Amino acid sequence: MFWPLNVLQLAVFIPKFRIKNDVIIPNDVLYKIILVFGVSFYFCLNIYRYFHMFDKEVQDATIVVMQNYVSYADAFFFMTNFILILICNLKYSKNIVDFVLDIQDVHRFVNFCSSKNYVRSNWFCFILFLIMAIAFYIYCRAVMTFIPHYLTVTAVATFVFDVDKIFAIQLMRLLNEKVIQWNRRALIDCRNETFDKNMFGLYQKLLRCYENYKKCFQASIVITTLANLLHTLIYVQDLIEYYQVPQELDSDQHIILVATPVICMWLVKNLILQLIIILQCQKFYSIVEKSQDTCALVIKSKCPEANKKLCKNVRRLHRASFSKMRACQLFYVDVCLLLYLIELLANHIIILLQFAFV
Repeated sequence: MFWPLNVLQLAVFIPKFRIKNDVIIPNDVLYKIILVFGVSFYFCLNIYRYFHMFDKEVQDATIVVMQNYVSYADAFFFMTNFILILICNLKYSKNIVDFVLDIQDVHRFVNFCSSKNYVRSNWFCFILFLIMAIAFYIYCRAVMTFIPHYLTVTAVATFVFDVDKIFAIQLMRLLNEKVIQWNRRALIDCRNETFDKNMFGLYQKLLRCYENYKKCFQASIVITTLANLLHTLIYVQDLIEYYQVPQELDSDQHIILVATPVICMWLVKNLILQLIIILQCQKFYSIVEKSQDTCALVIKSKCPEANKKLCKNVRRLHRASFSKMRACQLFYVDVCLLLYLIELLANHIIILLQFAFV
């Protein structure tokens, strides 16, 4: 089920776990070495880029001063993100494995459909990632010939962050599906005298999966949110300055025309990935609330008392242990975050445009 995602992580040298003989285990010594090597390589690549920002061939492609500030911001966020990936993958590898094992236990009892669709979606993400990375590299080498090759490699390396986001999205999708199936099982079997006594334990495991998810991804969500906000504003200002360059400079106009689509697509891609993560989390909150409604229906129905007691215990557990994800105690990861992010971006982009046309 997770093999495509594991292969993708291993291909970019940021494994979160290991699958050996169809058994999932935390990162062992070999995988930790691969992880450290991969992050060190990406980190050194960004350091090399930072110290060669003022090389002649780089400055020849620099047509506005804002480009230098963009490079500073890129270097800071990229290196911070790589360090975060290293820490999280070393520290929370066991939490990811616990998540998968708990999901498998739930899957055995409440599964109503095959997991083939989920596996296909993982393969789709794998193939889409490869197509995007290869297409981006080909575009840069074929069209943006004015930038050095190491800058192209550094830009392609940022797709590593997308692997982490894709994994976060797919895990939350799977968790949502299992909570939906738990609700269906509870409704179907509620009048049955042999109502599965494991339902309470399964709900505990679902909440435990959610807690492990929060531990593993809350820090990356904070960095992603901050990076998307600042990167978007910085690049919008960069584009504004691009189009204030006199049109008589043909070489500069060529750079602007080929760079603008890359910048816009990169910003949109990052925002879409964060949008999906937020919406998947919001969907989880809604589904979990529906599970409480399901338990309320069972309690008020003519079901056996043992089944009603089980549902009362589920509701007590929910009240005691469930809360929305509050990423590093800074903000809640729900649809309101999306609205705040859009509001901030809209307000500040309008301000930048006002200053541009003063």
